[in-house]
Amino acid sequence: MIKDEKGITLVEILAAITIFFMIIGAIFTVLLQADSFLDEKLDQYIKEGDTDRTKMVVLEMTSNVVELKYTQGEEIIIRSLNNECFSLRRNSEQQSLHYYSSQCNDVENFSYGNGNLLLKEINSIRLFEHGEKELKEGKHLALSSSLQMKITGKEEIRHSFRFIEK
Repeated sequence: MIKDEKGITLVEILAAITIFFMIIGAIFTVLLQADSFLDEKLDQYIKEGDTDRTKMVVLEMTSNVVELKYTQGEEIIIRSLNNECFSLRRNSEQQSLHYYSSQCNDVENFSYGNGNLLLKEINSIRLFEHGEKELKEGKHLALSSSLQMKITGKEEIRHSFRFIEK
């Protein structure tokens, strides 16, 4: 007796489906591991990038300083030659550093718009004159000495600058 074996049996279909899902499962596992690895690298890059971005913002803020207002450990407002004003402000509740900018004629009249988060885990933002002598709180115009800004937290950022002469 000769059998005509056309078609696929149920066992063959189930075996093919099982092999297919095993391959899909292996691919999915590899993709999840790659995603986890990339998330870790992205977090590391963002943390490093935040420090670099903060350094760039500080450099921009301090390039043409004509006036500043200092609140010890909490905020620095700087007015540049073209009346652009910048603020670095520490949020003590969140221990974070925020950046604001607007046009102003006087640091006393600085208007806060939407701020940008620069760094987390910040303890203080301070200004020093002549090395380690902390600048007095208040408004300052045309100091002759160089100033050093220190942002302390998980990492410390230091930047020196001077007032420009009008």
